[in-house]
Amino acid sequence: MLPENAFRLAEVGQASSWRPVSTALATALGLFSLQPETAAREAAIFYWTHICVVLGFLIYIPGSKHRHMFMAIPNFYLRSLLLKGVVSVLMPQDKSADVSDIDQLSWKHKLDLISCTECGRCQEACPVNAASLPLSPKKVIMDLPDHMIAQERCEEEDVPLVGVISKETLWACTSCRACIEACPARIER
Repeated sequence: MLPENAFRLAEVGQASSWRPVSTALATALGLFSLQPETAAREAAIFYWTHICVVLGFLIYIPGSKHRHMFMAIPNFYLRSLLLKGVVSVLMPQDKSADVSDIDQLSWKHKLDLISCTECGRCQEACPVNAASLPLSPKKVIMDLPDHMIAQERCEEEDVPLVGVISKETLWACTSCRACIEACPARIER
């Protein structure tokens, strides 16, 4: 951090060639006849302020839209490597296609939901959205994590997924995978 380094340099009274801005600031501080003890105290204050800001940001990230900074990387590496566009055969006893509640989603689908960078590339690539039909992949992927978090915090009653995403939106999707191909986090919708 710039002020911390400047006060450290002012404390020892040396210049640093690889920190020219801090050196210039330390030289300016030296014009005020700054005592080494005062410079050390100020450097410690800036050091601990920096640590507190970083720790505060780490506490803030999981509950904010910035969580994608940590979630997109594992999501990218845990993506499916199977051939794209191949339809798997569903057996009558397989319930994976019958998802009506957010709790029925797999851990990978939930990871997809919280990994969205909200960049809008999916929406730009979607041919259905370009045709002005009622489908916005970005809105869908942003509404579902909000619903999932509200369900976990018991802030809303059990709303089926068809209530969170309208039927018109679901039926508008052509499953062309343009949104998945455009997504930098490789979210598999």
